Amino acid sequence: MKQQNETIEQKLKNIILTIVSELVSKPEEIKIHIPTTASLIVYEIEANPNDVKYIIGEKGTNIQSLRCLLRSIAKKNGKNIQIDVIQPQKIA
Repeated sequence: MKQQNETIEQKLKNIILTIVSELVSKPEEIKIHIPTTASLIVYEIEANPNDVKYIIGEKGTNIQSLRCLLRSIAKKNGKNIQIDVIQPQKIA
């Protein structure tokens, strides 16, 4: 059972990475952290401060679409997920 959970987590992470990489100008700086709890898989997307606006999209449309799609995949596999975008502080 544990192996299946890890596979689903990794598949979802790969989907996030593939989609987000196409939205940003510096895909090599994308990091996805997965602090998992017993009932929820959390994906925290970290990117270059200048690229965060592209991940979120105008009025949040990009991130909402990504969340909707991935929640559907997760639910099909009996999982609950949350996707957050970490907004790094710009260095002055």
